[in-house]
Amino acid sequence: MIDRIFVDANILISAFAYPKGVCSKALRKTLEKEIKIVTSDYVIFEVENVLSRKFQKLAIEKFRKFLELAGINILKSPPFEEVLKYDEYVTDKEDTPILAF
Repeated sequence: MIDRIFVDANILISAFAYPKGVCSKALRKTLEKEIKIVTSDYVIFEVENVLSRKFQKLAIEKFRKFLELAGINILKSPPFEEVLKYDEYVTDKEDTPILAF
């Protein structure tokens, strides 16, 4: 049985930006089934970077509140040396820290 899922930046941005959208509904369903939602500090950095470029700064504060209310656990990313071990397996190098989990 699945007890937790890892969500990436795309899921979090979609769930935050579109509260009635598919990603938001999926996260709510996950919480209803008592499955923990986890992400990494690297993913949070990615999301906040996108929000700061595309939306007002206020969006970052609202996003942090969204994370808190949704009960999303934020894991610390693996050390850089560990991440490098997975570099050859991805074409988009920005995804390497995610694969390292």
